[in-house]
Amino acid sequence: AVVGGVLGGLANLYLDRKAQDIERKIIESTTWVHKADVAGTGKLSQCDYVLFKLQQLQHVDGGLLDRISDAFHNLDMEGKGFLRIGSEVPSKHQVAQMQKRLLACPGVSLQDAWKIMKFDLLREPSAPKSEHGSEHGSEHGVISLRTMAVASRTEQHGEPSQAKRRVTQCHDFKWSRGLWRAVASETLKLTLVLLVVYLFLGLLIARAEGLDPSEAWYFIVSSLTTVGPGDYAPTRQSTRGLAVAFIPLGLVSLGCVFSYTVAAQRSRPLAVRPPTQTQLARKRAFFKLADLDGDGRLDRHEVIENAELFGLTAAQAEEVFDSLVGQVQAVGPSGGPSGGEEKDFLVLDEDPPRPWRESVAGKAWSSAAQLYFWALLGGLLIKGVLGERQEQPLTWIDAFYFGMVSSTTIGYGDIVPETSLCRWVMSFYFLVATINVGGVLSGAVDLYVTDILGEEIIRKILDSTIWVHKVDIEATGRVTEAEYILFKLQQMQKVDAGLLDRLADRFRELDTGGKGFLAIGVDVPNKIQAATKLKAEAATEVAGKKQSGAKGKGGKVNALNHANAAPGLASGPASG
Repeated sequence: AVVGGVLGGLANLYLDRKAQDIERKIIESTTWVHKADVAGTGKLSQCDYVLFKLQQLQHVDGGLLDRISDAFHNLDMEGKGFLRIGSEVPSKHQVAQMQKRLLACPGVSLQDAWKIMKFDLLREPSAPKSEHGSEHGSEHGVISLRTMAVASRTEQHGEPSQAKRRVTQCHDFKWSRGLWRAVASETLKLTLVLLVVYLFLGLLIARAEGLDPSEAWYFIVSSLTTVGPGDYAPTRQSTRGLAVAFIPLGLVSLGCVFSYTVAAQRSRPLAVRPPTQTQLARKRAFFKLADLDGDGRLDRHEVIENAELFGLTAAQAEEVFDSLVGQVQAVGPSGGPSGGEEKDFLVLDEDPPRPWRESVAGKAWSSAAQLYFWALLGGLLIKGVLGERQEQPLTWIDAFYFGMVSSTTIGYGDIVPETSLCRWVMSFYFLVATINVGGVLSGAVDLYVTDILGEEIIRKILDSTIWVHKVDIEATGRVTEAEYILFKLQQMQKVDAGLLDRLADRFRELDTGGKGFLAIGVDVPNKIQAATKLKAEAATEVAGKKQSGAKGKGGKVNALNHANAAPGLASGPASG
């Protein structure tokens, strides 16, 4: 375990250093920060800035950001772009009240207590003021239900409604992905150099041991993949001395291969989320808003009876109910699936349906199938190539056993290839199978922690709104989308506290006046200034290439003059 950790650290040393360089460049850059201003206010709060930089750094999962954004928009049904503290999320005073009430009811959670309190607030005839002065009560539901009903009917007729741009979809991050693309290219070059040196040392050992080409290649590959069956090993003092350098070099080279895949993964374009997923999340939130008693069942008469509470007519309330049919599980009068046109009540599933292959059971079966596929393939290969050529022919159990032992890099050495052809074939099998099985076993290990326990924690945090008021550090009585997402990421412990401190420090450096926000066009460049800056940098690069063959100072001066003469280059403090 210790040596594995040391070799893993050596393999990641180069990538870690490059990652630190990229992190520094991204933190210092202000070119694309204006993209975070999705509301077009010309200002960026600290949370806007930090969340944008976290996305640039690719320190948070895009799918998780989408889920948190969905949770925010499910609460902000009116599409205001913020949550009211005291009506849509509980205030500090309301949380204290709920905690006192729970002393008498220890079995009730704070979130359940908030649902009850929110239900009471909606039923109040007047709309009292919250501690921040914002109104709550029926105002939260009136616009939301009617607006969502119209949007639902529009989407059902094939006319998707225009949604506001989200902070999680504000930019394509091509520049930061380009930095990782360059690192991936450099890592690949380093990996190839290390593999060439490793191959050279392996050939020296094989030559000194008198191995033929198939034996030499088999020895090199079985050492690189750590299968190590032991049928070929250094026997001389000189070759064992070389093996002391040969063995760790191979493991570090293999680690560099994985480092390259990490860098290449970060350089890929961001996945575009299907609009249907966002629409489904809105429908489910719409259901929860209309389901005032929170029992997960929405009756037609329940919606119609509460029409006045939400400022709707009976006909409009029925329209609201009909807009949900087909979006959530529909149940008829008998409690089973209904074949009629009208549904008496609707039931909301715990989770939206996911493809089977993305479920825990699907991933478990997929991992098992891949593991046994590679073991079976190894058995078929050695049975087919070696087969009956041995004094004691291999049985199918022996062959399958060999495939499992080899693909998992155990390598007992009791069954080994004995012919030149078999050694060539099994060498290539070792290379492919060990990498694939390693990925399968790694995913299987994470399945319980990440997909079962971790998912349960994430769901609970997403559903909870109890402590969201803590993020309102300016005491405005509102929580923006960026503030909400950043707070939830910290609740889930998905971001490093040290990195958040660095980003907050950088924000304060840019906010020279201590205003609490960055003015776009003054503190950070706006769209036009950013474009001008990029043109100037491109002109400098082109001029540098043209003058690369020139000698002396003249070439450098000409390149600098060419950059300064770039058209439209902004000057003064507004250039950012």
